[in-house]
Amino acid sequence: MEKMCRVPAYEGNEKYIFFSYCHQDNEAAFRLIEKLTEKGYRIWYDDGIRAGEDWPEVIARHLDACTVFLAFLTENAANSHNCRKEITFALEQKKQVVAVKDAPIQLSLGMQMQLSTSHMLFRYEYASDEEFLAKLSKANGFADCCGSGQDSPPEQKIYCIRAQANGDFKYIESDRFVIGRSETNADFIIKGNKTVSREHAIITRSGNTYYIKDNNSTNGTKVNGKRLDRGGYCLLKDGDTIYLSGEYLQFLLIR
Repeated sequence: MEKMCRVPAYEGNEKYIFFSYCHQDNEAAFRLIEKLTEKGYRIWYDDGIRAGEDWPEVIARHLDACTVFLAFLTENAANSHNCRKEITFALEQKKQVVAVKDAPIQLSLGMQMQLSTSHMLFRYEYASDEEFLAKLSKANGFADCCGSGQDSPPEQKIYCIRAQANGDFKYIESDRFVIGRSETNADFIIKGNKTVSREHAIITRSGNTYYIKDNNSTNGTKVNGKRLDRGGYCLLKDGDTIYLSGEYLQFLLIR
């Protein structure tokens, strides 16, 4: 089965990173997209193209509007006509270009020339993902594309989770909020339903952006009736309904 990315492409008016990759490298590319999203970065990639849309026009529009262009370089990407066109367009638009080499590949002379003034990182040289992401976060423009990296952040909005059945609610007061039946590890505890996992779903917060992740639960998580992939993410909006194995919850803005 083809690897699917567990996070949606960013759509909004804030600064974001355009992620360029070759589809033959889905697994490695999506893993990096997911890790960057967990860190609060706003990422657009071609999952944001809807059926029937003109592919080149959508790509060009989002590339033109991005703050940072991230080229995920592999042997496949180096030989991809589409990836090379995206790099050329990004350079012509004078975007902040960051190139990430995922393996020690040899670039053609033409691509070396194109990327000679770009910020180049060699992912395979770092001992851990955390070390690599810490270095990547220092690249020009990255802080502007992070929900928690603004110089003058907007006032923090306060959300809560409320159970539809009995009205029980709890404010989300941390960047990691666990929903489940564990009385020791869950922030919002669901009692009396053994089909709910102990740590069934996790809400993560970055600034005023919230995601919910199915925590590899036994019976799954739905948002507004749509089932998440196991371990998958979904952006949360005010009023969304969360369904966990017979339990209906609401994500609500307090102020």
